Amino acid sequence: MSSVERSWERIEEWLRVNAPDCYAELPGPASDSDIAYAQRVVGVPFPDDLITSLRRHDGSEGVVVIPPVDAMVTAREIAEVYQAAKSDLAYLCERGGLSPDETAREMKKVPRGGGERTFWHRMCVPFARTDGRSHYFVDQAPGPTCGRIGTYDRDDNSTYLDPSSLYASIAVLLEAVADALESDDKIIEFADDDIWEATVEDGRLWWEEWLVGWPEEAGASDAQS
Repeated sequence: MSSVERSWERIEEWLRVNAPDCYAELPGPASDSDIAYAQRVVGVPFPDDLITSLRRHDGSEGVVVIPPVDAMVTAREIAEVYQAAKSDLAYLCERGGLSPDETAREMKKVPRGGGERTFWHRMCVPFARTDGRSHYFVDQAPGPTCGRIGTYDRDDNSTYLDPSSLYASIAVLLEAVADALESDDKIIEFADDDIWEATVEDGRLWWEEWLVGWPEEAGASDAQS
């Protein structure tokens, strides 16, 4: 059994016992045909941990597994988000006065490294949404950041690879969620100023964001499942 499957088993069991409404709403697996379709559209091989997760649950619509995302997306949605990002970049290139050939070259660029904000590039594979205009993606560009998780903002077509160790891969992130749910304090800490606590209300999982320095004032964020 892979680490992703083990993490999902732990998350599922915690939801079954503590948040049964969320457990009941977890989607079934993505079909092999949907995964294959998404990979054809994207044109980039998906990382093994993403494929394994999709084969366990085709997204998490209605269930907020990972703070602060709204939901992990389906295989079909991966293709849709990717196509939208590609269209957005082409539009920005056109508005910037680039010729069709220059736009084509820009679309093929793949930034190296990480840590700085860049335009979306073709090796970004989306897998979750944080709101209607932002998404989490896996960087599949060859190099030291391959497999890392970043954020993509459609408003300015920018991407950012988060340096947190918990964003090293989807497998690492899911394991961190499982660890947090099973811990006594139910805390997942991405950074000193990015801390979330799992709580349950009316059979549903909530993730509350701590107001750093004033945890007693932390209120429920929008991350509810």
